[in-house]
Amino acid sequence: MMGRAAPLVVCIMLGLAACGRVVPVAPPDAATAESPATAMPASLQAGRAVLVRGTARTSGVPGFGHNAFPALSGAYLYQRAGFSAAGLSAAGLSAAGQPDSVAIWYTIVPLLIAPPWSAATCPGMPAEYRTYTAPTAQEGATLWLLSSDRFSLIVAMPSSMMEPCRFLAVFAERFSFFLRYSERPEDISFPATLDIGR
Repeated sequence: MMGRAAPLVVCIMLGLAACGRVVPVAPPDAATAESPATAMPASLQAGRAVLVRGTARTSGVPGFGHNAFPALSGAYLYQRAGFSAAGLSAAGLSAAGQPDSVAIWYTIVPLLIAPPWSAATCPGMPAEYRTYTAPTAQEGATLWLLSSDRFSLIVAMPSSMMEPCRFLAVFAERFSFFLRYSERPEDISFPATLDIGR
C-alpha cells in the first residue's frame, strides 16, 4: 500500500534514485501504526527524543537500491525545544506541538557510497563517523548516512528538522557507547531516550 504515513509512523515511502529507479522502504506493520493519542510516550518532552519502535531485526535498508541487507531498525519521536506554536507556524514547519519522526537503521554490511550520496559536515560528530546525505523520493524528507569502519547507520528525518546534525551527533555518541558494551550481536540496541537539548 502506498499512502500517507500516519503521524507517528516514520517514512512509509522513503527512497532515493539509485540505479535509475526509486527505491521505496517497506511500510511498518499495522501494529506499529498507532494513533497519536495512544502512542505518544509520557517521557517525550522538549529537547528529547524517545524510541517508539525497535530495536527490531529487519531486511533491507533505504538508499542503496533493492537490497535485503540484514539490519536493525528503530523509530524516534523528537520534540523540538524552543519553538512556540506561533513560531512553528510562522516558520512553515510541521503542526505546532507535533514531534518530528526519525527512522534509523544499523547494518554491518559494507555499503558502496556513490552518487546520489554526497559528503556532509556535521559539527560535533564523533571522530569515528563519516557523514553523507542524499535526497529521498518523499518530499520533505532527507536521508543521512553515518559510516564507520565497522558499521553504518542510515537515518531518515524531515528536511525541516532544526539542527539535524545536533540530533545525529547525540545519537551517534550514545549508540557508540551502547555498542561498546554489547557482548553479542543480539545485545545491540538503540538508546531509549536522547537528550538533544535546546
